[in-house]
Amino acid sequence: MTVGGVGGELPTDCDYRFEYHMSIIGAGQSIEVWGGLLQSEYTAYYMGSMLAQNNPCPGSDWVLDVEITKEDEDVFQTVEHNSESWGDIGARIEEFERSHPVPPRGPTLHVSQSRDYVSPLEEERTLDIKIDVTNCRGEPVYYASRGQRVVLPKKTERGEIEPTPGFNQNHLVADDHIVLIIVRPEGASATYTLKKGIHFVPQNRGFVIYTLGKYDKTLTAGLNFIIPFVQTVAADRNLKEQSLVLIG
Repeated sequence: MTVGGVGGELPTDCDYRFEYHMSIIGAGQSIEVWGGLLQSEYTAYYMGSMLAQNNPCPGSDWVLDVEITKEDEDVFQTVEHNSESWGDIGARIEEFERSHPVPPRGPTLHVSQSRDYVSPLEEERTLDIKIDVTNCRGEPVYYASRGQRVVLPKKTERGEIEPTPGFNQNHLVADDHIVLIIVRPEGASATYTLKKGIHFVPQNRGFVIYTLGKYDKTLTAGLNFIIPFVQTVAADRNLKEQSLVLIG
């Protein structure tokens, strides 16, 4: 964990930032000095400090706490008193992370598959992708109210990905990606389905197949399989009988 102090630009390479500012203020009784003009009894220092999380995800940063010290005549005592008011900053951060697990500090993504491969066979066309996120302490990351988000592409070169039907998770589906939202310790799950390599040929049509650039065969109506990248559909032929009128 890193905590950065702020004097100018906000740091972006740390987990938390500690911001502070100091002002000179008038304090004590108001004393009339001349012609109704009032003057403060003495000059004091005002210091405010804030501990906030640098949120790596889109959205506002979390403010953990704010401490204010004012009306202290000694600048060094002002700083000392403000620092003492924080107590154990590390303990405050740990308490915050227990109640606000998302976004996690030092996240690690764990991915596993229900099997090692997919194939054009009907029973082997899909597999489930299990996704878990842990924090820097190895604890599973989930949050019932906000959730830990994992973004996946909706389509790949050879298939499509969708939220696993029936798996207890929240999700969003856009045109080109899906967002899985982890709200339980069981993590998230997506289902991959192989699409390319499978062709459904309509009735009265024929798909001309080339293998490595040479004519191989013509697929007829029904479910057919081809080898991706090696075999390609070169043409779609209409096999219906057509009458030709010859004029002679």
